[in-house]
Amino acid sequence: MTKKAGEDAVLGALSEHSVILRSSWVYAASGRNFLGTMLRHLRSTGAVRVVADQIGTPTAARSVAEAIWQVIEKPAISGRHHWTDSGVASWYDFAVAIAEEAAQLGLLSASTVTPIATEEYPSAAKRPAYSVLDTRTLTSLGFIPVHWRTRLRSVLGEIKHA
Repeated sequence: MTKKAGEDAVLGALSEHSVILRSSWVYAASGRNFLGTMLRHLRSTGAVRVVADQIGTPTAARSVAEAIWQVIEKPAISGRHHWTDSGVASWYDFAVAIAEEAAQLGLLSASTVTPIATEEYPSAAKRPAYSVLDTRTLTSLGFIPVHWRTRLRSVLGEIKHA
């Protein structure tokens, strides 16, 4: 609610001259994020337990950066918009894909990803069961999302060649 209040304040003060770009499940080759956490745990223990009943869209930071550049190039765009990669996955699906793709690139050896329910993973933050964002306002303007698994392969390639 505090994020929305901040967004509302910006839009109220600069309605025609501002863009709020929301995204979710963002990850990159570096920094603290789900991808790094999964790789670290899979490398150290060979196994992880991951929530399977929360659905969203894994989104590479590069995708968000590219969308921001596209917004900059279209000054007529204003308001609040959503941007993510395409497709949907659970956190479990994302972790399985990380393990599979990383193994194919030689970043991991055999590993096990076990699905669990949200109740089995204690967290102070409450997460929605379904958090897929609607990107139609930007896709209707010609923005083309890349599927999350394609972006994952690319980011893992960055890690391999770093």
